[in-house]
Amino acid sequence: MLFNNSLIGSAKSVTASGKPGDLVTLEIPSGLWEQEGIYNVQYLATDIGGGLSKASPIIPLVIDRTAPGALLLASLIFPQQAKALSQQDIADLGGTLTARLPGYFDAKWGDVVRTYWGAQPGPTHTVQAEELPAGYINLSFDQPFLDQLADGEVLVTYTVTDRAGNVSVVSEPALIKLNLKNHPGDLLAPVVPQAQDGLIDNADARRGVQVQIPPYTHAQAGDAIKVSWGNLSLGEHTLTLEHATQTPLFALAVPYATLISAGDGTIRVSYQVIRDGQLQATSPDLEVKVQIRLPGPQDASPETLVNEALAPPVIKGKSDHPDHDDNLLDEEDYLLNADALIAWREEFSACDQINLFWGTCPTPVTRALNQNDIDAAQDVVICVPNRMIVEEGVCRAIDVRYTVTHPANPNTAYSPSQSVRVICRAQLPGGENVLAAPQFAEANASNTLTPDAEAETIRLVVKPYRNMRAGDRVRLSFAGFDDFVAGLMLEAASTAVEQTVTEQELLQGCTFNISAALFRAIDVGRAEARYIIDNNYGAAHSLKADAYVDCRPAALTCALDPKLM
Repeated sequence: MLFNNSLIGSAKSVTASGKPGDLVTLEIPSGLWEQEGIYNVQYLATDIGGGLSKASPIIPLVIDRTAPGALLLASLIFPQQAKALSQQDIADLGGTLTARLPGYFDAKWGDVVRTYWGAQPGPTHTVQAEELPAGYINLSFDQPFLDQLADGEVLVTYTVTDRAGNVSVVSEPALIKLNLKNHPGDLLAPVVPQAQDGLIDNADARRGVQVQIPPYTHAQAGDAIKVSWGNLSLGEHTLTLEHATQTPLFALAVPYATLISAGDGTIRVSYQVIRDGQLQATSPDLEVKVQIRLPGPQDASPETLVNEALAPPVIKGKSDHPDHDDNLLDEEDYLLNADALIAWREEFSACDQINLFWGTCPTPVTRALNQNDIDAAQDVVICVPNRMIVEEGVCRAIDVRYTVTHPANPNTAYSPSQSVRVICRAQLPGGENVLAAPQFAEANASNTLTPDAEAETIRLVVKPYRNMRAGDRVRLSFAGFDDFVAGLMLEAASTAVEQTVTEQELLQGCTFNISAALFRAIDVGRAEARYIIDNNYGAAHSLKADAYVDCRPAALTCALDPKLM
């Protein structure tokens, strides 16, 4: 082997079996071609017998270890239309988008230019010798290639690989925007039906606020619609084939919590159209006026009309009962005014108006809060006039509730209801009259009970009374005393029993059979009895019945003096 006219390596002998055309392999040691350059390579054949030699023609060997373009490749130069390339633009360009590749360092014929559209490989181009003198190279991208790309912005780059296999750095990117797939257009502002009267109030928010999306040109199934309520997102909604052909395209419900978070005031509502993950268009804004905050505390559970953040009213009677129950107006309270207590809430403000509704009465009792109320921060007391109580009448469960309003707020807060029991004397057992005392059925003409040794029970009778109904509960108490007048109560001679009125007793009254042993425990003294009757409206107390008790043996009959006859 001759390398730059110098013999290198070892000679190889042609074997006796060798024939013309057989290949002989000679090696060039690596140390001779590590440096870039052009080397003359040939071989020398020598006849062993005569010693004559002859050299082959020279072959130039190019050693190239430098990548094309060195450290920088300029970006491709696209026509102006590529800033927003549409189908019409491609048609105007003759169906092909052409980019100019500027000249680069060490450009040679045979270099291969590979393009990249984002991460997707694009067409390649092999540099021809006749292209080099111009100082630039034209790269063409036909419509079938462009049509399979996703719309949106894309960075186009390229690399150059020379004949030696050296690969260049990646070029500077060129930004183009593709709008080839029927780009969405002619977007209209969204529609909010509840705002068409000029205001979205709390009642609208509870019933449900909708954002409707009008049709736009080139709407396609798969388009993602991203709706914004002020600065809050309502999420993305993907168009179906059915949506794309209807008016409106679809409607989104705005959650109550979103309305509260966005706050009151003028809210801008808009939407964006996203296709293949790329933002395509943004609608004009719709301005809506919102006022949904309630007077007083806010409602954490808007699914119901009632604002659970408000406490139900507490009704207190004004009679002198020491153990008066809340939310119960008995027969004495029925004749008086009542107090309604409204539990204080720190969110109350001056000029808030509390409107108390009693049963079916359409006109509330109104109490406006002032600054003194705010400073005191105490439960609010509202007088319920007796007129209102009497007009509504009596019931086991009169519905009492209140609302909170404010002059500058169109919204109304509704409290939970309170069931109030109202009783008048006319409905109680006995009606307007006091219940009669029970009767000792075995008392003699001198109102004395003298049970004999064989008697097992002594009867106490409760006569029929006004408003008597089956199911009334009669509770009888019996007590014995050790003297005809006053005396001490005898525990062994006292008891309490009860029974429920039956249909048969409505005409004849109720009979209680008291054990005669209780009377014998008295021996000589007296017995007292009274009863209480409960019905659906309340309880009434009877008068007291008493009788003398004498369990001593009977005295002999007194004989008349003959002198007196």
